[in-house]
Amino acid sequence: MAATIKQIAELAGVSNGTVDRVLHNRGKVKPEVEKRVRSIAQALDYRPNLLAKSLVMQRNPITIGVILHVDSTFSNYTIQKVLEGIKAASEEIEKFGTRVKVEYGQNFDSEYQAELIDKMVSEGIQALVIMPINSRQVREKIGSLDIPVFCVTNDIPKEYPHYFVGIDGNKIGEIAAGLFRMIHKDLKYVGIVTASQSLMGNSQRLQAFQERIREYFGSDVTQVVLEAANDDFVSYQKIYQMLLDNPRMDSLFFMSGAAESGMRAIEETGFLGKLCIITIDTPSVIRKGLLDGTISATIDQRAYTHGYQTIRYLFDYFTNGVLPEQKQIYIDSDILIRESM
Repeated sequence: MAATIKQIAELAGVSNGTVDRVLHNRGKVKPEVEKRVRSIAQALDYRPNLLAKSLVMQRNPITIGVILHVDSTFSNYTIQKVLEGIKAASEEIEKFGTRVKVEYGQNFDSEYQAELIDKMVSEGIQALVIMPINSRQVREKIGSLDIPVFCVTNDIPKEYPHYFVGIDGNKIGEIAAGLFRMIHKDLKYVGIVTASQSLMGNSQRLQAFQERIREYFGSDVTQVVLEAANDDFVSYQKIYQMLLDNPRMDSLFFMSGAAESGMRAIEETGFLGKLCIITIDTPSVIRKGLLDGTISATIDQRAYTHGYQTIRYLFDYFTNGVLPEQKQIYIDSDILIRESM
């Protein structure tokens, strides 16, 4: 026989209304009471009536807020794929009374992102999905919230309560270094093109990559790090100049974005075919490079899955009252070479 709200209330020593608020995520309940109610519900294998729940949600719609760190004109393949995943999941759940509202940032402006958090909370969102800038201001805002927070693709330190769905930044750096060890055993001079280090995933990726390169190839290897710009043409100019300034460079890792402007700079400086190139993700310029052999391998972050799964996790929470057991949910990456295209 299925467990009822009344049974849970009797065992927890609270009212039916309190159990209802906990299991249907409505209103504030003391943390210790919420923990006790959820524990009893889990022990009794409580299953809500999903049809009734969906009808309630249609009468009282749920809003999930999504905040990005860049503006709507910012061109980035990973962000585009994350948003495609969010949109696909949103379309699946909107008929159940759950809507998703997206707010764009101002290109790595942490103060503005913190203001967007305040704005969305004041508008009554019941959960937050965010690509966070790893600044103290944003971290503390996230840590102060009493609604579920999911960081997507980029993370913040674990001491600030939140969930994370995305790639393990350290692992991506290690995988890239491992690919160079397999493909280019004589690596001596590597360029690293990274995006903003204000994102924790980028800084983790860079540190792990550099440490593994030193481990695999020795401390004498030259590593040149270039932070790409938010503007494609400026990135092209910076990469072009980096190549001219480092004529002995034999390898290049596009760690996050800038591949299109970077490949153009490589061709125009005469480096095309002379570098062992590893990239991230699969925009058209990288797929072309894999097929013609100018790019050795790419690591697909499966960014669409980051966005899609995050929204589905929150929908499960609003329908079943259950959040994932794991706080850090890592999505497996794929390694692509020409033969796997």
